[in-house]
Amino acid sequence: MHRYLVAAIRVVIATLILAGYICQVSIIPLALGVAQYFPELAYLALPYAVLVIAWIACAQLGLVATWALLPMFRTHEILAKRALRWVNVIVGSAIVGTVLAVGTSIHLFGIVGQGNPPSVLGLGTATVLGVVVLIVMFTVRARLRIAADSATRGQRSAVPFGP
Repeated sequence: MHRYLVAAIRVVIATLILAGYICQVSIIPLALGVAQYFPELAYLALPYAVLVIAWIACAQLGLVATWALLPMFRTHEILAKRALRWVNVIVGSAIVGTVLAVGTSIHLFGIVGQGNPPSVLGLGTATVLGVVVLIVMFTVRARLRIAADSATRGQRSAVPFGP
């Protein structure tokens, strides 16, 4: 992977982590403000805000793991077993984030019996995004495991990872 591409990806990752932090800091006051407009649901404002903060933290953890994987592409260390640890971090954070989104959806729509189109869109998007990331990362992890096992045995990997 070209160093300029790695630098550009790192800028994007750093920007996303910073934006996530800004959202995490601002979500509690925002949730308390929304609670004033909907006093019948005010008891949900703080717990849901904490869930949003946790979901963003899961995304940030996945971004940090991606950052750690980037230099491994240049040196072909991506085929080493230690790369699998970072991939497992991404998978774990995606699992937790998806469970948070699904659990929040079940609670909001099924138990509380509330919700509106934006909440359906937001929670639906978070769920679909989590499932897509999981599918991709399970595939990447399986391919990396095959390549790492082949590299350990001294065989040429049949799994192409680039030029």
